[in-house]
Amino acid sequence: MIKTKQVIRIFSSPRSLPHIFYAFTGFHSLLIGLFLFYVPVYLWERGADLAGISAFIAMVGFSFCGSLWLWDRLRRRLAFKDIIAASFFIEIAALSTIFLRESIFFLPCLAVILGAYNCFFWIIQRVLFVSTISADNSGKKFGNFQIYVAIIFKIAIFTGGFILEKYGFISLYFLSVFFSVWGVLYFYIQPMQHSVAEEMSQTGPLSLAFLWNFRDRQRSKIIFALDGFFLYLESYFWIISLFFLTPKSFLRLGLLVIILAIVLSIIFFIIKNRIDRADKQKVYLLAVALYMAGWYMRGLVRKNMDDYILYSLIICITFFTSFFRLAFNKRFFDHAKHRNSFKYILLKSYYSQFYLGIIFAGLALCYLFPPNFLKVTQILSYTYFASSGLALLYLLYPASKAK
Repeated sequence: MIKTKQVIRIFSSPRSLPHIFYAFTGFHSLLIGLFLFYVPVYLWERGADLAGISAFIAMVGFSFCGSLWLWDRLRRRLAFKDIIAASFFIEIAALSTIFLRESIFFLPCLAVILGAYNCFFWIIQRVLFVSTISADNSGKKFGNFQIYVAIIFKIAIFTGGFILEKYGFISLYFLSVFFSVWGVLYFYIQPMQHSVAEEMSQTGPLSLAFLWNFRDRQRSKIIFALDGFFLYLESYFWIISLFFLTPKSFLRLGLLVIILAIVLSIIFFIIKNRIDRADKQKVYLLAVALYMAGWYMRGLVRKNMDDYILYSLIICITFFTSFFRLAFNKRFFDHAKHRNSFKYILLKSYYSQFYLGIIFAGLALCYLFPPNFLKVTQILSYTYFASSGLALLYLLYPASKAK
């Protein structure tokens, strides 16, 4: 029988950084999977076209930048627990905007709050992750992380799709609020190490002059701008394409994602321990080549394809994308470990989100008056074909050199 003192000792002992990282990521993967994953198709079902969704993404990017500027100045005044708690409250606020869906302010409000949520979630997650790795194990750690996230995220996606289809948004809303409140209480109750907070407090806020004048030999600014565009192309446009392949069903979309996750988890379990020992340049070159091929394959996908060919393409696309993300994030975090990692993470977020806003604002204008003879699926295919060539620019990002 466990004694009361033992229970108190368990809950009063400081939690390690890996524990905090996985707990934080687990809670938010669950929350994102329940509904935020479905935002692109939800907007589409609400009548938004490609121009409207592109404008929405642009607003999210600019909101992220504004939120990051504020976050960068609040982080030295607030406890790390307060910053984590804020991420959960902002998620609740993002979900709550759905009740304004009949208002003209719905899309701008959702975009602004979603940008703030993305800022708090991604910055905290990256800061925690980079604090748990070394240059020798970043690939393995990120592989473990992808498998862990895949399990929770995909279960949440399926659950969210099922609830949306069978019971509607209200049930999903209260379930999400429950997990958000649980997350807040969990991190306030659990003592945690303060090494992350100390590192953040030692780095001053980034000034506009520093952001404007930043240059490095790794061409990071170009790569970060490029990566923001591709991340949202993956998480918005490609999700809409997958939605078209199902009978426009949230549940079936969730089920498709679950099947893909199972296949990928098996593959990543095999390769995650090898990537740190392999020639990092050869791995990266292969990953970029496969990523380019994946975007070209997206352009080929059609609903009227033979099922065997269609799902073979989707599995290849998903694997190529995930393998590239593993190789690219290893390279990014290796660079981060060899400099001021916290500052480098902030730089990536500023540049990726600012140029995300610029690029998708331009796309919104392009999509505003599409040729009458082109269907939405054809426009998406041409976008994917063009993106395949654009992905070649990832080769400009060199490998890190240990100091």
